[in-house]
Amino acid sequence: MRSKLIASILFHRYSVAVEIIEEAVRLNLEVLGVDAFTLKGLSVQPHMEYSFDSPDIRDCEVLGQMNLEFLSKQKDKDFWYEVSIDDPEYLIARNDDRNYVNLQSGKRGAMWRYVEE
Repeated sequence: MRSKLIASILFHRYSVAVEIIEEAVRLNLEVLGVDAFTLKGLSVQPHMEYSFDSPDIRDCEVLGQMNLEFLSKQKDKDFWYEVSIDDPEYLIARNDDRNYVNLQSGKRGAMWRYVEE
C-alpha cells in the first residue's frame, strides 16, 4: 500500500510523496512542507525531527526542489508522509467503495490515486 487515509489526513510512502511534489511543481503549486509519521493501524506518531517546513518564498520550483532534497535524506526510513501544498484543491472522491485522491489546480491537470482507508 502506497497511500492511506486516516482521519481525513492523506499519508503517503516516500515514492508517492516524491510524485506529489513533482506534480505540484509541474502545476506551479507551492509545496509548503513535508511531515513524517509512523503509522500502526489507526495510531499516528509524528516525527517532527524528520519533517520540513518550507521557507517563505514564492518560487514553486525552488520550494519543490528544497522539499525533494530534504525528503531524499529520509528515503531509507520506514515513514509515511503528509505533503502540504498551498491551495491544491485536494479532493477525495468515492467510487465503488474506493477512495481516490485528486491533486489538481484548476484545469491545468490532475493526478488521481487510489488510497486505502
